[in-house]
Amino acid sequence: MKYTNEKPYWYDPDTVSGLPNVNAPDIEKVDHISNISYECFFTNYMKANKPCILSSSFTENWKSRSEWITSDGKPNFIFLEKEFGSSVVPVSDCNNREYYSQHKEDMIFRDYLNYWRTLNCTTPQSQCLYLKDWHFQRHYPNYEAYTIPEYFSSDWLNEFCGTEKDDYKFVYMGPKNTWTPLHADVYGSYSWSANIGGRKRWKLEKLFFVPSGWYHQVWNIEDTISINHNWFNSCNIHYIWHCLHKSALDVEKELSDCKSADDWENMCQDVLKGFMV
Repeated sequence: MKYTNEKPYWYDPDTVSGLPNVNAPDIEKVDHISNISYECFFTNYMKANKPCILSSSFTENWKSRSEWITSDGKPNFIFLEKEFGSSVVPVSDCNNREYYSQHKEDMIFRDYLNYWRTLNCTTPQSQCLYLKDWHFQRHYPNYEAYTIPEYFSSDWLNEFCGTEKDDYKFVYMGPKNTWTPLHADVYGSYSWSANIGGRKRWKLEKLFFVPSGWYHQVWNIEDTISINHNWFNSCNIHYIWHCLHKSALDVEKELSDCKSADDWENMCQDVLKGFMV
């Protein structure tokens, strides 16, 4: 895994030319860690912008692992429907591309679980539905599905969001062969992703730290449930600022023909906010 030197099909050199260099050497093998100090993680991974995989010991006491997953490692559909079935959840169709993303619509969680349970993965389907970017913790603040590892506790982004704004804490659920396109995370932020059950390209229950600016693609090779956060702090705030600044300049350039409008600056900000979601 490495900070990509290969250009994705939508690569635009003007978009990235103004970004700072990211300290991200080629990685032949991602480090697996189980018990290191916060200071060591801060220096060797966050500050160095280097990926790593945390062992399953960091998730073994999570309520989501004991209640969302059955004893044989499968999604606990009965529990999920009983506790959360009436929720409205965002679902993407992996077989329906819209520009550089996937078509997304809302579904009742119960209906999504029914789709998932009856899906025959051996037969080609017109739809491949993936529950993505569900703000679970915002909807269920009294249900402690997980605890954040100490290494990820310095989180300026979600601390700023507080209770008044959408957070950047997500739950993902989907059947085998669901996936997300190649991307770097919002704002150029860090992300962490913990498999609660099933497998992506790493084993269940482990937790992946993805550094700023690292392009990655996720492919579920089994029925999978994961929990994900985006965040930033003092280690990568300079990269966040440059990403936002460059994006703002790009928006202003594209809307320059409307500059005489009284609300042009607000218009640019609205477009930028939509672009960064």
